[in-house]
Amino acid sequence: MLKRQAPVALIETYNTERQQGAKENILNSTRATDFIRPKNHISRVFRDQALRFAKQFEFAKTLVNSEGLSTPCQLQIRL
Repeated sequence: MLKRQAPVALIETYNTERQQGAKENILNSTRATDFIRPKNHISRVFRDQALRFAKQFEFAKTLVNSEGLSTPCQLQIRL
């Protein structure tokens, strides 16, 4: 329910907040894309080994997991 209780100045923070969200989305998307389609030989070796290790070792699953694509933006509030 819309109560119109927020100060008008709140709308001024929207652009800054969305820029942070966009930066995080671009970073996470780029990392996922680079992992899926490596740009060079060493990146391909890293990806292939991470996939192999992820089958056996818990730590390696975090290298493969792209949960950043579905994680909410973490706003940096400056006081």
